Amino acid sequence: MISTAVTVVFNIGLNLILMRPLSFRGLAFATSFSAILNMAILFFTLDKRIGPFDKKDLRNAFLKILLTSLLMGILLQLFLFLYPVDLDRGSLIQKAILVVLMLVISLLSYLSLASLFKIKEVKRVLGILGFKR
Repeated sequence: MISTAVTVVFNIGLNLILMRPLSFRGLAFATSFSAILNMAILFFTLDKRIGPFDKKDLRNAFLKILLTSLLMGILLQLFLFLYPVDLDRGSLIQKAILVVLMLVISLLSYLSLASLFKIKEVKRVLGILGFKR
């Protein structure tokens, strides 16, 4: 509970600092960074309470997931470069189609890359959701 409270306060502060200079991107960055802070606090708390665990395996999984996410982001940027949509002037249907296409590209590219990099955690989540392993 304490880590969540610290993270929420940090998130609100970072939102207020970044909202003006970075617009909605600042809010997304603040939320992402706050989630990383929360994970770090919980990780160190867990390590302290139950003792050390396999950090090498965790590090490898983290790096694979980070690389997969980075490549997915690059693919999305490439899509936006090839098919630009002016969000200020585009119609609501254009914006909706763009969001749906980006979600589909995100999902398919992430799952494909996760499979390529053999990320066990993604297979586990898909198994929990009822998809074949």
